[in-house]
Amino acid sequence: MSNKTNIKEFVENLFGFVRDEYPQIEPAGLLQSRIAYGKYNPSAGHHIIDPILQDEKPHQVKKFSILERCLREADSSRIGLSNRHLSFFEMFVYTYYGENSKLLIEQPTKIFYELLINKLGLNKDKFLITILKECKIENLHLTEKDTEREYEIWSKLFGKDKVKRTKGRRNLFLARLPGAAGGTGVEIYYRINGKYVEIGSQLHYHYIFNGPNNIIKTTNGNFGNGLGLERLLMVLENKSSVYDISLIKPIKDILIKSLNDGTEQLYDDNINLTADHIRAITFVIWEKERQNTKLTNSQEKILRKFKKNLDSSLAYLGIDTKIYADLIDVIIDLYKDRFADLPRYKDKILEYLNS
Repeated sequence: MSNKTNIKEFVENLFGFVRDEYPQIEPAGLLQSRIAYGKYNPSAGHHIIDPILQDEKPHQVKKFSILERCLREADSSRIGLSNRHLSFFEMFVYTYYGENSKLLIEQPTKIFYELLINKLGLNKDKFLITILKECKIENLHLTEKDTEREYEIWSKLFGKDKVKRTKGRRNLFLARLPGAAGGTGVEIYYRINGKYVEIGSQLHYHYIFNGPNNIIKTTNGNFGNGLGLERLLMVLENKSSVYDISLIKPIKDILIKSLNDGTEQLYDDNINLTADHIRAITFVIWEKERQNTKLTNSQEKILRKFKKNLDSSLAYLGIDTKIYADLIDVIIDLYKDRFADLPRYKDKILEYLNS
């Protein structure tokens, strides 16, 4: 396992593995959300999939792959308290969608297995797979029969001892928002230094939430296969914390150097929160400026909360906000090979941080 990953090359290898079957498309970006309307994009590919799942007319089966920039407000409450959650992250997804009756699960699942085991060289013995056994929500009652095929295929690939059935909503993904698509999911965990960390999932979206007790099955569906980029780097670089991967640790190092008193282990939560929030703010402002668009009221509110948390964290650590310039320089250096115009918006990002 490497201590540092060439991210650009790594991303290209991910796409290269699936591109023949799943053509690469451009990401929608942080500011486009079809799940949490008016907020930020918390997942990948929904700008294409959701309208099709909401359509009662059968659609031809199609495929695509994407690396999406995501921001999950819901995860922000865990920042600093969790070694694996980030507000801003990137998600690699290849997905297979169209008329439900024509979707086959074997092919995308086998690709997932080949990618994880043969391409990335991960240890098969360190995996744990979870699949829904039973769940009741609103008017929907699912049992193990609804995920029988998924269980059969994943058990064949990894062995039944590595595949566990769960009760409750742990393997059901369905936002209670009118028109939101959702369904059952397979979650993929990998053991890193003795603890299991979720690194990816396979989602079978074939339901729509149309209101209380009005969850309906859709004509069209999809099998979305996703891997968190930063979580994958945890595995490949053998890091117990996502904040110690090569894409984030240099940001922390600037903060630790500024403390310069040997107390960084006491304030790791605050240091992690600072590193997380400044990444999120950087990419929100970058997208806003390059798209020459205005944020919605909800987006502005979330961004202000992040800015307030960021300023408070630095004040608690006793670090002057002048450090923002150094932190942005590091972020630009980490991402400039994949986001070539990021340096052009440095002044705009700093203008917001210093406002």
